[in-house]
Amino acid sequence: MPMEPIISNPSLPDLSDFSFSLPSIDASNIDTELANIVNPNIVWLVISILGIFSIIMTFVLRWHWKKYALNTKTEKKMSRIYISVLIVLFVIIIAAAVHYQSLRNL
Repeated sequence: MPMEPIISNPSLPDLSDFSFSLPSIDASNIDTELANIVNPNIVWLVISILGIFSIIMTFVLRWHWKKYALNTKTEKKMSRIYISVLIVLFVIIIAAAVHYQSLRNL
């Protein structure tokens, strides 16, 4: 039983029969199916932009921490933690992109 519209506006299209579905993906070949969705060059472009943004934000945060730090020991510790986590995340991102590109080349 269809629901009655709360507000009826004749100028708006009727979306009750609108159906949207994502493309079907064969689960047995999920890696190769997903590899055909986005071009690896776009993936590397996004990673490059993310890297440049991260470098800029790192300089901004380091400046902020040095200028407004109440405790230089804490500032140095937080800076080391931030850079360490950033490096680990970028290694994971690059490894995933290399894996993605290798799937694309199968």
